[in-house]
Amino acid sequence: MQIFDAVMDPISGTLSDQTRSRYGRRRPWMLAALPLCVIFNILLWHHWPALDTNPSARFAYYLICFCLVTLGLTWFIVPYTALTVTISSKDIDRVRLTSARTGNLILGTCTQRNHGETPQGD
Repeated sequence: MQIFDAVMDPISGTLSDQTRSRYGRRRPWMLAALPLCVIFNILLWHHWPALDTNPSARFAYYLICFCLVTLGLTWFIVPYTALTVTISSKDIDRVRLTSARTGNLILGTCTQRNHGETPQGD
């Protein structure tokens, strides 16, 4: 999947940079990512009994769903990280925005990691 990301990230960045809309360059991609991620994340975790008899079809189904979830995440994350360049032209503002974004990401990850676990039975 790293190869998929290695190919899709630059393509997504280029498309995001070249997008011209009344909503800006980044927002249309971030909004398009939402239904893609939601729909295919649901399908990724849905069990289809018809796929139980054909391992090749099951593999293809889950591979396609996973690739489309990954594509949706790429469509969101690449424009999202490029927003700091769009928001401000000053280097110090970009550093502050990136630091705040990264700090909140770390804080959220640590909070979920320490407090988001479900209790285990005896």
